Amino acid sequence: MSQLEEFKELCTNKAIQSELFNLLAGIIQDQIDLLGINSLDADTAIEKLKEITIKWSDAKFSYLLIHSCYIPDYYPETGSQETLFSKLVEYLVSEWGQRLGYSSELQTQKSTKEDVKFYNGNDVIVCDVKSNRLGRSQKSPNVKDVIKKSEYKTWLDFYSNKNKVGGFVTFPSLMEWSKGSTIHTYVTDRRNPIMLIYSEYLAFMLLKKHKNSRLLFDMLSNYSRFFPRRILDKKRAKQKYQKMILKQLKMLQDDDKEFDEFLILAKEIVKDYVYYSIKTLEGIIRENNRLIKKEVTQFSVATLRKKYVELKINILNREYESDLPPFLGPPSKRVFMLI
Repeated sequence: MSQLEEFKELCTNKAIQSELFNLLAGIIQDQIDLLGINSLDADTAIEKLKEITIKWSDAKFSYLLIHSCYIPDYYPETGSQETLFSKLVEYLVSEWGQRLGYSSELQTQKSTKEDVKFYNGNDVIVCDVKSNRLGRSQKSPNVKDVIKKSEYKTWLDFYSNKNKVGGFVTFPSLMEWSKGSTIHTYVTDRRNPIMLIYSEYLAFMLLKKHKNSRLLFDMLSNYSRFFPRRILDKKRAKQKYQKMILKQLKMLQDDDKEFDEFLILAKEIVKDYVYYSIKTLEGIIRENNRLIKKEVTQFSVATLRKKYVELKINILNREYESDLPPFLGPPSKRVFMLI
């Protein structure tokens, strides 16, 4: 059985779905239970994830890769849980490269360097791994939060003794810009080859690695041929870029329908994960409601009145208090008389 055939079978297995949808969050929760939320350790969590995934087939790993780029919305923003979840996703991309036969190095320390680097012989590629919340206030992120062109040049310049092929950013497909973005003009610039690659595309490359395990290096190496000139029109740049990458991915097919059939399954995985995430949040809301109602029954009427007043004051004054300018000293007599 090929890895793609195994992948198709896994897509019908509800037990596998439940296991993989909760894997990363489960590792983080285990750490919270053991160490406390303020003592989360990335190295330990990554080692735990590695112990689990290293035994898997490429098919099962690809399933996890497709949906793991979406951060649970119940994590506090920019908190330790979100940070650790992002580090686990970076590890998955690093292992993805190793499964393709590349040497990869994961950046484990706080740094302005790339998240992962990949070596294939003397060639080097740098990678920025993006993970996002499903419940974003805006569908697509800001351009500067996805690609900063100058950073890729800086990262690659560090490897002066290597053939600097280019870079890529892994990106959740649900966050794509519908009509094109400045990002798409960046990824058509042969002078600074940078690709934007969905997690689904990474998974397909892995499932079909027997056809061409170095496709990523080949695409970046041929950027001058793909894009002789940078395309400045956003909509056209997106169309040309997607046409290029889809053509290259379809070259891995054993028949004309293989990639399209895979993409349908991958989209179903993401759709199911969205549904799972919604149900998880609804469960948290129900539990919070239950606990609050239980807590309220333990208060006296006087205490409830006091708490209601405090809550009402807080709600009414929150906006004004947050907008107060910094205190610069007592007012002058003239101003004081006017107040």
